[in-house]
Amino acid sequence: MRCLWESCQDVSVGAAVEPWSPSVWPDASTFKLNVFATQCLSFSAGVKSGGDSGGQLDTHGNNVEEKQRAKLVLSLIVFAAPSPVSSIQAKDITRHTISLAWQPPDRANGVILEYEVKYYEKDQNERSYRIIKTSSRNTDIKGLTPLNSYVFHVRARTAAGYGEFSGPFEFMTNSVPAPIIGDGTNSTVLLVSVVGSVVLLLILISAFVISRRRNKYSKAKQDSDEEKHLHQGVRIYVDPFTYEDPNQAVREFAKEIDASCIKIEKVIGIGEFGEVCSGRLKMPGKREICVAIKTLKAGYTDKQRRDFLSEASIMGQFDHPNIIHLEGVVTKCTASHTLSHTPV
Repeated sequence: MRCLWESCQDVSVGAAVEPWSPSVWPDASTFKLNVFATQCLSFSAGVKSGGDSGGQLDTHGNNVEEKQRAKLVLSLIVFAAPSPVSSIQAKDITRHTISLAWQPPDRANGVILEYEVKYYEKDQNERSYRIIKTSSRNTDIKGLTPLNSYVFHVRARTAAGYGEFSGPFEFMTNSVPAPIIGDGTNSTVLLVSVVGSVVLLLILISAFVISRRRNKYSKAKQDSDEEKHLHQGVRIYVDPFTYEDPNQAVREFAKEIDASCIKIEKVIGIGEFGEVCSGRLKMPGKREICVAIKTLKAGYTDKQRRDFLSEASIMGQFDHPNIIHLEGVVTKCTASHTLSHTPV
């Protein structure tokens, strides 16, 4: 048979010839011809009549062989193989597995029954390859060597047979171990894991900061309590010489006593500023007590008066059973006095 298309080359076809029902064409031998081809869809066929008239004449005296026309019934069932797969993608790559996916051929030329995946190590150059068949457009190639390059080809099969293999597509396996949570981990699970880790880290940081603040507060409180304990009963004393006016210091730290409340009995000694006398002090509403009276001698200078009042201001700041207690001062008279009392 010859291809009628000018662009085609002659191809060999297989033909199955079987007798057709003679009742359809009683005056000729007829056949059913099934033709299968893989390249062209139109053919011309020369067929010789299967009948032999034997030189018989019909009722009109005509030769039957001349009148017979060989009638050929062609039932063409033509299938073209699918075109090659154009591209292959690696959807996921691990140490031992490469997940492949591909689009169907541009020209399927029929229903695709299955795909055939051929793969081999790059350095083998097809000397040793493996074949995997699948009905879907994706497959997982397992059992691969880590950190190794593999070459993949895919072809499709229809009722007309297999098409040509695709061009080579090269992919390399990983050397990093698969994640603990599994090779099939999707982006959502990974995102949740990352967010959970961040939240946990923030909680730990917050707990650490709060703990440190509490420790600082406890330490500060402890230090404050210790300071209070150490300074319990301790009073800060002021140097009266820091005052410009000594009378102001005396008014702040000593009590002014009226001269009529004291009675000098006798001189018991002489001090730096004047005489020291013994006497009695009777404050309104209080019992009479014995006191020591220190006087400022006549003809004192301003410095002596300042020192005398400053000494009284210092004594007025003490209040302890083991220290002489200052009852007060008399400044509103000609001579100044300080009255000290030592409890018995």
